[in-house]
Amino acid sequence: MIDDVLPSKGIERCVYADRCPWVFRSRCAAGSRCGHESYLLDRFISSATTHYAYAKAWLTTAEFELTIRDLAVLSLQHARLAARIANEWPFNQGPGVDGVSRPLVGIAIGRYATALHRKRQLLIRRLLDQATDEYWATV
Repeated sequence: MIDDVLPSKGIERCVYADRCPWVFRSRCAAGSRCGHESYLLDRFISSATTHYAYAKAWLTTAEFELTIRDLAVLSLQHARLAARIANEWPFNQGPGVDGVSRPLVGIAIGRYATALHRKRQLLIRRLLDQATDEYWATV
């Protein structure tokens, strides 16, 4: 998983093809930035910048923008993970791509999900004031 918008693989190989809005599918070109992910990233940044504006009181502009961007990329990574779980055996109840049981896939996906969760916690805690952060650290 990369820390940016995925390059497009083309509509035939796209993991989001069945869920991608027509406007992005019709302009999908292999090798370019994924239009759907670019749109989601921009909308998340716009929304989160407004929602978390209060954090500008204790974060520098650069820290605030980096935190918001990291949260936006994290939301894309969560969406990719969800798509992988939907398509990956053993979660889709299929026999695996090569017909061989792969029990470690579930463990790897679980560990990656945990890592994403911990990263989200750290990023959100940056956006909290000190008193709130201290409270959540004890819970």
